Amino acid sequence: MYVYRPVMRSKAGEAAALKHLASSSKARTFPICVVMESPPASFASTVGPAWAGLPLALDGRLTTTLTGSATNFSDMFKALGKAGVEVSPSVSVRADTTYLKAVNTALGKYSDSLTLKAKLNDLGVIAAWCSNQGWNTKDIDLVITLGDIAGYESEMFHPFVANAIQTNLGKTPEWRTVTLVASSAPKNYSGLPSGRTNVPRREWTLWQAVAPALPFELNFGDTGQVHPSMEEPPGFAMAKATVSVRYTVDECWIILKGRPTSGRNGKPMADQYRQHAQTLSRDPQFDALPNCWADDRIKEIASGKTRSGNRTTWVSIGMNRHISLVTDRLP
Repeated sequence: MYVYRPVMRSKAGEAAALKHLASSSKARTFPICVVMESPPASFASTVGPAWAGLPLALDGRLTTTLTGSATNFSDMFKALGKAGVEVSPSVSVRADTTYLKAVNTALGKYSDSLTLKAKLNDLGVIAAWCSNQGWNTKDIDLVITLGDIAGYESEMFHPFVANAIQTNLGKTPEWRTVTLVASSAPKNYSGLPSGRTNVPRREWTLWQAVAPALPFELNFGDTGQVHPSMEEPPGFAMAKATVSVRYTVDECWIILKGRPTSGRNGKPMADQYRQHAQTLSRDPQFDALPNCWADDRIKEIASGKTRSGNRTTWVSIGMNRHISLVTDRLP
Protein backbone atom coordinates (compact mmCIF):
# COMPACT_ATOMS: atom_id res chain seq x y z
CA MET A 1 0.00 0.00 0.00
CA TYR A 2 1.12 3.54 -0.69
CA VAL A 3 2.40 5.59 2.24
CA TYR A 4 1.58 9.24 2.89
CA ARG A 5 4.49 11.44 3.98
CA PRO A 6 3.22 14.84 5.11
CA VAL A 7 5.87 17.47 5.85
CA MET A 8 4.61 19.16 9.03
CA ARG A 9 5.67 21.86 11.46
CA SER A 10 6.53 20.87 15.03
CA LYS A 11 3.72 22.94 16.53
CA ALA A 12 0.89 22.31 18.96
CA GLY A 13 -1.87 22.23 16.32
CA GLU A 14 -0.04 19.66 14.22
CA ALA A 15 0.69 17.55 17.30
CA ALA A 16 -3.01 17.44 18.19
CA ALA A 17 -3.87 16.50 14.59
CA LEU A 18 -1.57 13.47 14.78
CA LYS A 19 -2.78 12.52 18.25
CA HIS A 20 -6.41 12.32 17.16
CA LEU A 21 -5.93 10.34 13.94
CA ALA A 22 -7.76 7.05 13.62
CA SER A 23 -5.51 3.98 13.77
CA SER A 24 -6.19 3.24 10.09
CA SER A 25 -4.81 6.67 9.13
CA LYS A 26 -1.82 6.36 11.46
CA ALA A 27 -0.88 3.06 9.80
CA ARG A 28 -0.44 4.76 6.42
CA THR A 29 1.18 8.00 7.60
CA PHE A 30 4.94 8.60 7.93
CA PRO A 31 5.19 12.24 9.10
CA ILE A 32 8.27 14.34 8.38
CA CYS A 33 8.22 16.91 11.18
CA VAL A 34 10.20 20.11 10.74
CA VAL A 35 11.60 21.45 14.01
CA MET A 36 10.75 25.15 14.17
CA GLU A 37 13.01 27.86 15.59
CA SER A 38 11.27 27.79 18.98
CA PRO A 39 9.41 24.46 19.14
CA PRO A 40 6.92 24.01 22.00
CA ALA A 41 7.79 21.32 24.53
CA SER A 42 4.21 20.09 24.17
CA PHE A 43 4.93 18.77 20.67
CA ALA A 44 7.03 15.84 21.86
CA SER A 45 4.89 15.21 24.94
CA THR A 46 1.74 15.04 22.78
CA VAL A 47 3.10 13.16 19.77
CA GLY A 48 5.24 10.73 21.79
CA PRO A 49 2.45 8.67 23.41
CA ALA A 50 0.20 9.00 20.34
CA TRP A 51 2.86 7.80 17.88
CA ALA A 52 4.60 5.12 19.99
CA GLY A 53 5.61 2.17 17.82
CA LEU A 54 5.09 4.15 14.62
CA PRO A 55 7.65 5.74 12.24
CA LEU A 56 8.31 9.49 12.13
CA ALA A 57 11.16 11.49 10.59
CA LEU A 58 12.45 14.62 12.32
CA ASP A 59 14.02 17.40 10.27
CA GLY A 60 16.20 19.85 12.20
CA ARG A 61 17.76 21.78 9.35
CA LEU A 62 15.55 24.86 9.76
CA THR A 63 16.12 25.31 13.50
CA THR A 64 19.85 24.63 13.09
CA THR A 65 20.12 27.26 10.36
CA LEU A 66 18.16 29.86 12.35
CA THR A 67 19.80 29.27 15.73
CA GLY A 68 23.25 28.02 14.74
CA SER A 69 22.74 24.98 16.94
CA ALA A 70 21.19 21.50 16.56
CA THR A 71 20.12 21.40 20.23
CA ASN A 72 16.39 21.81 19.50
CA PHE A 73 16.56 18.91 17.04
CA SER A 74 18.57 16.65 19.34
CA ASP A 75 16.37 17.33 22.38
CA MET A 76 13.15 16.63 20.50
CA PHE A 77 14.64 13.56 18.82
CA LYS A 78 15.59 12.12 22.21
CA ALA A 79 12.19 12.92 23.75
CA LEU A 80 10.30 11.22 20.91
CA GLY A 81 12.61 8.21 20.93
CA LYS A 82 12.27 7.72 24.69
CA ALA A 83 8.48 7.84 24.28
CA GLY A 84 8.68 4.84 21.95
CA VAL A 85 8.40 6.61 18.59
CA GLU A 86 10.42 5.00 15.79
CA VAL A 87 11.98 8.38 15.08
CA SER A 88 14.66 8.84 12.44
CA PRO A 89 16.47 11.90 11.07
CA SER A 90 15.60 13.73 7.87
CA VAL A 91 18.38 15.47 5.97
CA SER A 92 19.15 17.12 2.63
CA VAL A 93 22.28 17.61 0.56
CA ARG A 94 22.18 21.28 1.56
CA ALA A 95 22.59 20.54 5.26
CA ASP A 96 25.50 22.27 7.00
CA THR A 97 28.17 20.45 8.99
CA THR A 98 26.53 21.20 12.35
CA TYR A 99 23.30 19.50 11.34
CA LEU A 100 25.06 16.64 9.55
CA LYS A 101 26.93 15.86 12.75
CA ALA A 102 23.64 15.75 14.68
CA VAL A 103 22.11 13.48 12.04
CA ASN A 104 24.99 11.02 12.23
CA THR A 105 24.70 10.98 16.01
CA ALA A 106 20.96 10.24 15.77
CA LEU A 107 21.20 7.54 13.09
CA GLY A 108 20.14 4.09 14.27
CA LYS A 109 19.16 5.15 17.79
CA TYR A 110 15.45 4.47 17.57
CA SER A 111 15.00 3.33 13.96
CA ASP A 112 17.05 2.00 11.05
CA SER A 113 15.51 4.58 8.72
CA LEU A 114 16.93 7.76 7.19
CA THR A 115 14.96 10.26 5.11
CA LEU A 116 16.77 12.21 2.39
CA LYS A 117 15.09 15.28 0.89
CA ALA A 118 16.21 16.20 -2.62
CA LYS A 119 15.12 18.60 -5.34
CA LEU A 120 14.79 17.47 -8.96
CA ASN A 121 18.16 18.97 -9.87
CA ASP A 122 19.78 17.06 -6.98
CA LEU A 123 18.81 13.62 -8.27
CA GLY A 124 21.91 13.16 -10.39
CA VAL A 125 24.33 13.70 -7.49
CA ILE A 126 22.62 12.42 -4.35
CA ALA A 127 23.82 8.81 -4.62
CA ALA A 128 27.46 9.93 -4.68
CA TRP A 129 26.79 12.40 -1.87
CA CYS A 130 25.31 9.63 0.30
CA SER A 131 28.30 7.42 -0.45
CA ASN A 132 30.60 10.20 0.75
CA GLN A 133 28.66 10.27 4.03
CA GLY A 134 29.09 6.50 4.39
CA TRP A 135 25.37 5.82 3.90
CA ASN A 136 23.85 3.00 1.83
CA THR A 137 21.12 4.20 -0.52
CA LYS A 138 19.20 0.93 -0.01
CA ASP A 139 18.60 2.05 3.59
CA ILE A 140 17.34 5.53 2.67
CA ASP A 141 13.82 6.81 2.01
CA LEU A 142 14.18 9.35 -0.81
CA VAL A 143 11.78 12.30 -0.74
CA ILE A 144 11.73 14.43 -3.90
CA THR A 145 10.57 17.95 -2.97
CA LEU A 146 9.17 20.30 -5.60
CA GLY A 147 8.08 23.16 -3.35
CA ASP A 148 5.26 25.47 -4.41
CA ILE A 149 3.69 24.30 -7.71
CA ALA A 150 0.58 26.50 -7.67
CA GLY A 151 1.70 28.46 -10.74
CA TYR A 152 2.64 25.57 -13.04
CA GLU A 153 0.54 24.43 -15.99
CA SER A 154 -0.26 20.75 -15.56
CA GLU A 155 -0.14 19.75 -19.25
CA MET A 156 3.57 20.58 -19.45
CA PHE A 157 4.60 20.12 -15.82
CA HIS A 158 3.27 16.61 -15.18
CA PRO A 159 5.21 14.85 -17.97
CA PHE A 160 8.30 16.94 -17.19
CA VAL A 161 8.33 15.72 -13.57
CA ALA A 162 7.72 12.10 -14.55
CA ASN A 163 10.49 12.18 -17.15
CA ALA A 164 12.98 13.87 -14.79
CA ILE A 165 12.37 11.28 -12.06
CA GLN A 166 12.66 8.24 -14.35
CA THR A 167 15.69 9.62 -16.21
CA ASN A 168 17.59 10.02 -12.95
CA LEU A 169 16.31 7.02 -10.97
CA GLY A 170 15.85 4.45 -13.75
CA LYS A 171 13.40 1.55 -13.69
CA THR A 172 14.55 0.07 -10.39
CA PRO A 173 15.65 2.82 -7.98
CA GLU A 174 18.45 2.04 -5.54
CA TRP A 175 16.51 3.72 -2.71
CA ARG A 176 14.38 1.94 -0.11
CA THR A 177 11.32 4.04 -1.04
CA VAL A 178 10.65 7.09 -3.21
CA THR A 179 8.12 9.83 -2.37
CA LEU A 180 7.07 12.93 -4.30
CA VAL A 181 6.28 15.99 -2.15
CA ALA A 182 4.80 19.20 -3.55
CA SER A 183 2.31 21.84 -2.46
CA SER A 184 -0.08 24.41 -3.86
CA ALA A 185 -1.45 25.63 -0.53
CA PRO A 186 -1.73 29.44 -0.41
CA LYS A 187 0.74 31.22 1.85
CA ASN A 188 -1.97 33.38 3.41
CA TYR A 189 -5.46 34.69 2.71
CA SER A 190 -4.52 38.14 1.41
CA GLY A 191 -5.20 37.31 -2.24
CA LEU A 192 -8.56 35.65 -1.60
CA PRO A 193 -11.98 37.30 -1.46
CA SER A 194 -14.08 37.20 1.68
CA GLY A 195 -16.32 34.18 2.01
CA ARG A 196 -15.78 30.87 0.24
CA THR A 197 -13.05 30.02 -2.28
CA ASN A 198 -12.17 26.60 -3.70
CA VAL A 199 -8.37 26.33 -4.13
CA PRO A 200 -7.24 23.36 -6.31
CA ARG A 201 -4.95 20.77 -4.71
CA ARG A 202 -2.51 20.67 -7.61
CA GLU A 203 -0.02 18.40 -5.81
CA TRP A 204 -2.66 15.66 -5.60
CA THR A 205 -3.45 15.99 -9.30
CA LEU A 206 0.28 15.91 -10.07
CA TRP A 207 0.85 12.71 -8.11
CA GLN A 208 -2.16 11.04 -9.73
CA ALA A 209 -0.59 11.76 -13.14
CA VAL A 210 3.05 10.97 -12.32
CA ALA A 211 2.76 7.84 -10.15
CA PRO A 212 1.12 5.61 -12.81
CA ALA A 213 3.66 6.78 -15.41
CA LEU A 214 6.64 5.36 -13.47
CA PRO A 215 7.76 1.71 -13.39
CA PHE A 216 8.17 1.77 -9.59
CA GLU A 217 6.06 2.73 -6.59
CA LEU A 218 5.97 6.47 -5.91
CA ASN A 219 4.52 7.48 -2.55
CA PHE A 220 2.62 10.73 -2.02
CA GLY A 221 3.60 13.66 0.16
CA ASP A 222 2.68 17.30 0.64
CA THR A 223 2.86 20.01 3.29
CA GLY A 224 -0.67 19.48 4.48
CA GLN A 225 -2.67 22.68 4.37
CA VAL A 226 0.43 24.84 4.92
CA HIS A 227 2.53 26.68 2.33
CA PRO A 228 5.87 24.87 1.78
CA SER A 229 7.89 27.84 3.07
CA MET A 230 6.41 27.13 6.53
CA GLU A 231 7.17 30.71 7.47
CA GLU A 232 5.57 31.94 10.66
CA PRO A 233 4.02 35.41 10.34
CA PRO A 234 5.15 38.02 12.89
CA GLY A 235 2.93 38.77 15.86
CA PHE A 236 1.68 42.11 14.51
CA ALA A 237 0.53 40.36 11.31
CA MET A 238 -1.41 37.75 13.26
CA ALA A 239 -3.09 40.48 15.28
CA LYS A 240 -4.58 41.84 12.04
CA ALA A 241 -5.19 38.47 10.37
CA THR A 242 -8.63 37.31 9.32
CA VAL A 243 -10.33 34.43 11.11
CA SER A 244 -10.31 31.87 8.32
CA VAL A 245 -10.33 28.09 7.93
CA ARG A 246 -9.26 25.46 5.39
CA TYR A 247 -11.14 22.21 4.83
CA THR A 248 -9.76 19.50 2.55
CA VAL A 249 -11.96 17.70 0.02
CA ASP A 250 -10.96 15.49 -2.90
CA GLU A 251 -9.77 18.01 -5.47
CA CYS A 252 -9.45 21.25 -3.52
CA TRP A 253 -9.41 23.08 -0.23
CA ILE A 254 -12.60 24.83 0.80
CA ILE A 255 -11.33 28.11 2.24
CA LEU A 256 -13.67 30.26 4.28
CA LYS A 257 -12.18 33.70 4.73
CA GLY A 258 -13.58 35.72 7.59
CA ARG A 259 -12.78 39.11 9.10
CA PRO A 260 -10.14 40.39 11.54
CA THR A 261 -11.14 40.41 15.19
CA SER A 262 -10.54 44.14 15.62
CA GLY A 263 -11.09 47.35 13.69
CA ARG A 264 -14.20 48.84 12.16
CA ASN A 265 -15.31 45.57 10.55
CA GLY A 266 -13.96 43.33 13.32
CA LYS A 267 -15.93 40.40 14.64
CA PRO A 268 -15.18 38.16 17.67
CA MET A 269 -13.12 35.09 16.85
CA ALA A 270 -15.48 32.70 18.64
CA ASP A 271 -18.48 33.90 16.60
CA GLN A 272 -16.60 33.54 13.32
CA TYR A 273 -15.28 30.05 14.01
CA ARG A 274 -18.75 28.85 15.01
CA GLN A 275 -20.16 30.31 11.81
CA HIS A 276 -17.43 28.59 9.77
CA ALA A 277 -18.24 25.29 11.48
CA GLN A 278 -21.93 25.70 10.66
CA THR A 279 -21.14 26.51 7.03
CA LEU A 280 -18.90 23.46 6.67
CA SER A 281 -21.34 21.11 8.41
CA ARG A 282 -23.99 22.01 5.80
CA ASP A 283 -21.67 21.41 2.84
CA PRO A 284 -22.45 18.34 0.66
CA GLN A 285 -18.77 17.30 0.81
CA PHE A 286 -18.60 17.40 4.60
CA ASP A 287 -18.32 14.37 6.90
CA ALA A 288 -17.76 11.67 4.27
CA LEU A 289 -14.94 9.93 6.16
CA PRO A 290 -15.14 7.19 8.78
CA ASN A 291 -13.64 7.88 12.21
CA CYS A 292 -12.53 11.44 11.46
CA TRP A 293 -11.99 13.38 14.69
CA ALA A 294 -11.92 16.72 12.84
CA ASP A 295 -15.37 16.26 11.35
CA ASP A 296 -16.79 15.27 14.72
CA ARG A 297 -15.21 18.34 16.30
CA ILE A 298 -16.65 20.63 13.62
CA LYS A 299 -20.14 19.22 14.23
CA GLU A 300 -19.77 19.81 17.97
CA ILE A 301 -18.67 23.41 17.43
CA ALA A 302 -21.47 24.04 14.92
CA SER A 303 -24.10 22.74 17.35
CA GLY A 304 -22.73 24.72 20.29
CA LYS A 305 -21.80 21.60 22.29
CA THR A 306 -18.21 22.79 22.65
CA ARG A 307 -16.26 26.02 22.43
CA SER A 308 -15.38 27.23 18.96
CA GLY A 309 -11.64 27.20 19.68
CA ASN A 310 -8.76 29.38 18.53
CA ARG A 311 -6.26 29.40 15.66
CA THR A 312 -4.32 26.43 17.06
CA THR A 313 -7.56 24.47 17.46
CA TRP A 314 -8.41 25.00 13.80
CA VAL A 315 -4.92 24.08 12.64
CA SER A 316 -5.41 20.74 14.38
CA ILE A 317 -8.88 20.34 12.86
CA GLY A 318 -7.66 21.23 9.37
CA MET A 319 -4.60 18.97 9.48
CA ASN A 320 -6.47 16.05 11.01
CA ARG A 321 -9.12 16.23 8.28
CA HIS A 322 -6.44 16.57 5.59
CA ILE A 323 -4.43 13.54 6.70
CA SER A 324 -7.59 11.48 7.21
CA LEU A 325 -8.76 12.25 3.68
CA VAL A 326 -5.41 11.59 1.99
CA THR A 327 -4.91 8.24 3.70
CA ASP A 328 -8.46 7.22 2.85
CA ARG A 329 -8.00 8.12 -0.83
CA LEU A 330 -4.57 6.55 -1.39
CA PRO A 331 -4.70 3.27 -3.38
